[in-house]
Amino acid sequence: MRNNVGRERSPAIDHDASALSMVDVLENVLTYRYLFLSVLLSGLLLGSVYVLLATPTYSANALIQIEDKKSSALGSLSTVTRALDVNGSPILGEIDVARSRTVVTQAVEAAAAQTTIAVKNTFPVFGRWLATVLPTEPDGLVGAPFGATRWAWGGENLTLGSFDVPAAQLGKLHQLVYLGDDKWTLLDRKGNELLSGTVGVPAASGDYRILVKSVVARPGTEFSLVRHATQGQVDRIIKKLNVAETKRESGVFEVEYSDANPFYAARLVNSIADAYLANNVSRRAQESERSLSFLNTQIPTVRARLQKAEEALNAFRLREGSIDVGGEIKALLDQSATVEKAKLEANLSYQDMRSKYQLGQAPLDAVLGKLKQLDVASRQLSTRIEKLPSLQQEYLRLERDVEVENQLYVGLMNNSQQLQIATAGNGGNAAIVDYAEVAEKPGRPNPILALALGGLAGALFGFIATQLMALGSGRIRDPKRLEAMVGIDTLGILPTSPVQTKEARKAEHTFLITAEETETPLVEAMESLALTLQCSLAEKEGGKVVLITSAVPNQGKSLISANLAYLLAEKGLKTLLLDADMRQSKVHRYLSVNTSNGLSGVLQGTFESGEVIAKPTDNFHALPAGKKTKKAAKLLRADNFGPLVESLRDEYDIVIIDSPPVLPVLDAAAMSRHADMTLFVARQGEVSYAEVVESVSRLAKVGTTVDGLVFNGFEPSPLRYGYYANAYRYMSAQD
Repeated sequence: MRNNVGRERSPAIDHDASALSMVDVLENVLTYRYLFLSVLLSGLLLGSVYVLLATPTYSANALIQIEDKKSSALGSLSTVTRALDVNGSPILGEIDVARSRTVVTQAVEAAAAQTTIAVKNTFPVFGRWLATVLPTEPDGLVGAPFGATRWAWGGENLTLGSFDVPAAQLGKLHQLVYLGDDKWTLLDRKGNELLSGTVGVPAASGDYRILVKSVVARPGTEFSLVRHATQGQVDRIIKKLNVAETKRESGVFEVEYSDANPFYAARLVNSIADAYLANNVSRRAQESERSLSFLNTQIPTVRARLQKAEEALNAFRLREGSIDVGGEIKALLDQSATVEKAKLEANLSYQDMRSKYQLGQAPLDAVLGKLKQLDVASRQLSTRIEKLPSLQQEYLRLERDVEVENQLYVGLMNNSQQLQIATAGNGGNAAIVDYAEVAEKPGRPNPILALALGGLAGALFGFIATQLMALGSGRIRDPKRLEAMVGIDTLGILPTSPVQTKEARKAEHTFLITAEETETPLVEAMESLALTLQCSLAEKEGGKVVLITSAVPNQGKSLISANLAYLLAEKGLKTLLLDADMRQSKVHRYLSVNTSNGLSGVLQGTFESGEVIAKPTDNFHALPAGKKTKKAAKLLRADNFGPLVESLRDEYDIVIIDSPPVLPVLDAAAMSRHADMTLFVARQGEVSYAEVVESVSRLAKVGTTVDGLVFNGFEPSPLRYGYYANAYRYMSAQD
């Protein structure tokens, strides 16, 4: 039994080395690229299915312009009407009016939009999509492929003038079948006929009343009708209605509505535009009438003040005679008259606005602010006037009162006359720029957007799936990272070999690549590993026995053991390959040996070692595992395995033990106590970091230190190794 000094210490495991880098993340995608592509394609497929199966929705929109100034001839009224807010029409307020319940209700009733209409007998599954790609006939109907006129392919339109049902049938499904020649019949949801009639002629039966205004459809087309309560339908429409200014301060806003029925959407939007326009005209007329009424109440008061001011001025002139008015007094008179007139107009505006606004609202606050400014200006002028002689002060005041009251009176009279004209011919301050047209193509689903989102979602979930798969498996791909994690030097990195892979697939065929090939990358890597192993053994006193193991099966340890033994023998060293895997021996794949007799028979005492050792060459001998046995652990725990190794040590220069993997069984741990050096094989992508760490820890618990790692099946990633990876692929192509 061999024990080396210091072999009791545990390996220095670096857990920080497990942190993922960007290269690791990208390598995960590259490693599980088929999973990534399958999820990506699934996302694209779902996007395609959505495009085919989703109900198309068509958008209709109308444009309405709000004018800053009415086009009626107001003439000199413009200043006063702006002060009275006759022409004010904030765009945001008009948008709120356009989507108000009042306007939408009027539109719904005018367009009979309480009833939702849909074509029932469309072609299953792909019908709606086909309607977007098939050609359209002159009558607006989509052409029926292969003469399949029993289906509705698109372009069908049913316009109702009215549709009333019993209260109990609100929200219930009805069916209207077009019979051709302007004839139709109405059925309930059970298929019972309710009434029939002719296009353009009202029909009634009991509480059912309907007017079919027009039908564009082939005979046999079925329409589903659902009559909703007016207010409920109005609320649903308002939720879907989009009203917004086209761009900031443009004075134009858009009314947009989307529905599965393009004709319904266009008809509803146009009805809303008309209802808004009528509402706008009505509101403007009411505002003009209110302003006119307000002016008419102010005119008598102003006229009385004017008469009083004129009488006072005439009395002053009779009493005092003529007054010499200089340039300064004339200037003060003009300024004072202007300020006082502005104050009177602001007061009139304030009185008018109090009926429309409350304190704290911007328009009313602006008028109050203007009044304060005018009061300050008036006080400043009064201070200057007080410095004049008393007679001139009195004259100035009387002359100013007459001038102000006269200008105000004349202005109010003109305004009153022009408001009468405006009231009689008021057309509102809104105009419909564009009416809605029936959309030919659906706005949704958007095939490009659906596929883009499907692909994006597929790529995202595919990326997540690859990371989760890599995280769950923890497979080793980078020898440097493995070396950093377990704190053990890597003695050899063995690349994959197409030749070895091809030969390994052949049944009942032995192939030892180092004996058959000489210049392949794998053989060169094996020769380098053999030299490293020889030097490492030379540093150990009496070092002859090398144990080669792995964490789990299928890591290539038997391949490595056989080829190392052959290469060392070729160097002139008498070498024995000891196949100690008595459960799953694989040495026979590389050497022609008798698998019936071997180590199991020797440990059981059936044979002597010399009787079962094969001798492929003078220096290369092999002791096969022998018959498979379930008692391998018991045989190894006996006292005869150690003496066997010691006897072989005396006979050979180097003994290479091909042991079972560490994790499945305890055989490797038991054998390692008799070895001078332990090599651990890890195959790229076939073992996890956790499995390697656990195996190294188990060996450490029995006092065995792993002397070196052998990284097998190496395929360098172009993301991590760049040029080296390309060079490796080139060399492998020559293999």
